[in-house]
Amino acid sequence: MPESGIICKLLFLIGRSIHSMLAKNRALTNNKILIITLLIATGFLMHAMTYVAKASSTISANPSVANNTTIGYSQRVTITGTISPPYKANVYIKSKRRGKKRYSTLGKTVSDSNGNYSFSFRAGASGAYLASWNGRGSIAAAQSQAFSIYVKSRIKLTKVVKPSWMGQKFYVSGKIIPTHKNKRISLQVLRGKKYKTFARGRTNNKGKFKIYSSLSRKAKYRIRVAFSDTDHALTGSKRFNYNIKKANPWKISASKPHYIVINKRKFLLYYLRNGRIVKTFRTGVGQRRYPTPSGNFKIIRKTVRPTWYPPKSEPWAKNEPDAVPWPSSPLGARGLYLNTGYIIIHGTTQPWLLDRPNRAVSHGCIRLKNSWVVWLYNRVPTGTPVKIY
Repeated sequence: MPESGIICKLLFLIGRSIHSMLAKNRALTNNKILIITLLIATGFLMHAMTYVAKASSTISANPSVANNTTIGYSQRVTITGTISPPYKANVYIKSKRRGKKRYSTLGKTVSDSNGNYSFSFRAGASGAYLASWNGRGSIAAAQSQAFSIYVKSRIKLTKVVKPSWMGQKFYVSGKIIPTHKNKRISLQVLRGKKYKTFARGRTNNKGKFKIYSSLSRKAKYRIRVAFSDTDHALTGSKRFNYNIKKANPWKISASKPHYIVINKRKFLLYYLRNGRIVKTFRTGVGQRRYPTPSGNFKIIRKTVRPTWYPPKSEPWAKNEPDAVPWPSSPLGARGLYLNTGYIIIHGTTQPWLLDRPNRAVSHGCIRLKNSWVVWLYNRVPTGTPVKIY
C-alpha cells in the first residue's frame, strides 16, 4: 500500500540521522551503534503500523417488515443481509429500545462463505435495530444502517371485580405488554357506536395498573380498557361486559331520596341517594358485650359538637361524669340520633380504631371518623331511614 512505502522511507531517514549522531560519540562501538539504531527503527515501525489503514467493508440489513412500520406484539421479524467483501464470520444483531442511548446485542448468527446471513426474532418492544460484524485481519469492522420497528401494545387483564348493583365500586387490574411506564390507561363505556372515557389510571414502573370506578344505572355495559402511546399512536385495548341488574342489594326504592344502611358484619355504612349507593364508609359498631341493635330506624335529631351524657343505667357508665362536652366528648364532631335508646351515629376521638380489620369497638353506637360524619351530617335530613343488619 502507498502508506506503507512512505512510512518505511520515513523510518529509514530517521534511523540514518540517529546513526550519524551516535557515530560522533567515540565511546560507542560500531556494533552498539547498529543495535541501538535497529531498536529505535523497529519501535518506530511497530508504532507506525498501527496507523496503516485497513480495507473497508460493508454489511447490509434488510428486515422482513418495512422501516418505521407497526407490527403486532411478538410478531416474527427476519433480518437478512450480506458482508462485503464476503466473509464467513459472526454477525451481531443489536437493538436500542425507545428512550435508551446505547445499543445492546439482541443475538448473533454466522454468515456463509459468500457473506450472506439471516436472523429471526420475535419483536417484543419498539426500537431501532442494526447488524454489525467485527472485521477480520486487514478488513475493518462495519455496521449497517439502522431501521425502526414499532410494536403494538397488548393489554392483559389480571382481575376484574364486577359487583351486581349500581354505584358500587368495581376495579380492573392488568398489565401492558410490552412494559410501558407511567402511561395513561382509560376505562371506556360504549355509548351508541362510540366508546367514551369515564375513568383513568396510570401504569407503574412495571407496566401494571389498577383502576377503580362505578356506574350509576341499571344496564348492560360494554367496557373497554384502552391504552394509547401518543408518540406513535400505538393502541391496545381489552373489552368485557358488565351487567348491573339492580340498584342496590337491599331493594331500596329509587323513590327514597336519602337512606343509610349499616352492615355490622362488614363494619360498613352505605349512604344511598334515590336507591343508588353514593358513599361507603368504614364504621365502628358495638362490641360483643354491647351489640348494636338490628332493625329499621330513622334519624330524629342532629347535633353539632354534641355533649356526651353517659347512660347511668348501664353498668359500664356508672363511674363516668354526668356530662362530657366538646372537645373531650367521645361523640366527636357531629351526632345523628336514632329513635332507639342511646344509639347515635357520631364522630370519634379515636379515629385509629376505625383502621383496624375488627371494628367492634363501641358500646352500641355507630362510629365514623370526624370528617366522614361531617360529610354525612351535611347531606342527610332528619327523618332519614336507617337500616341496621
